[in-house]
Amino acid sequence: MKVLSGFKEKAEELSTKIRALIEGIEEDELPTNEGLSYLNVKHHTILNYMINLIYYLMLKSSGRSIKEEPVVPQLLRCKTLLEKIQPLDHKLKYQIEKMLRMAILQQSDDTAFEESKLVHKANLAHFAKPNDNNQENEEGDPENTLYVPPKRVSVFYEDKQTKADREEKRKMEKMKRSRMVELLKEQYSDAPLSVSSTTEVAESKRKERAKHEEMKKYEEDNMTRLVMSKKQKGNMRASGRTGLPDVLSELESFSDLAVLSMKDKKGP
Repeated sequence: MKVLSGFKEKAEELSTKIRALIEGIEEDELPTNEGLSYLNVKHHTILNYMINLIYYLMLKSSGRSIKEEPVVPQLLRCKTLLEKIQPLDHKLKYQIEKMLRMAILQQSDDTAFEESKLVHKANLAHFAKPNDNNQENEEGDPENTLYVPPKRVSVFYEDKQTKADREEKRKMEKMKRSRMVELLKEQYSDAPLSVSSTTEVAESKRKERAKHEEMKKYEEDNMTRLVMSKKQKGNMRASGRTGLPDVLSELESFSDLAVLSMKDKKGP
């Protein structure tokens, strides 16, 4: 009821505005020959939608059936068009508002219109920062200002590490991973004694062999082959080599210990 109570006042206000627009168009006060075709199509669609909506409300208020009336498909068509052009409205909003402001300034003051056009003009001074050479040329001869590219000299990359240094570093890393060096560190270290790593390795190898024997027995009893992962295969190969860590096998590369003595002579 609140909406219906103010409907008559809004209708009279809208009629007054429409009459003023019609009079302005008839007296050529409002130019309509030039404009954006997009806005023309949009306004015609909105006008068509409003006309059909008013006709639909009239049918509903009079109690007539709208089943055979073409007003419903027309309303759906206009509504769909207005919803589809919303992304386009968002993209063209800035350009349309700018053109409207320029049109208003052109009608009010020509000076303000010319200044507004300069606002949107690109300033070439903002694209690149002049260097010192260009500034000197501008001060000496403003007419002959040539672009002088900055001087960049290529620098040769010098590797401070020689091949011998890299080889020595590689041997040092290899010796750090050596089992013999670990045993020497355990023997002369001040750290508290714990279970020997040799004993731990031997126990681990024993468990691996026992597990392998159990798998082998299961395969023979059930006449089937168990599928092992890559990790299990690697552990089996490692356990099959020897039960204890073969420390003496590292004596083949015992000459690498000379790197340690050379490093002690050089000092830190």
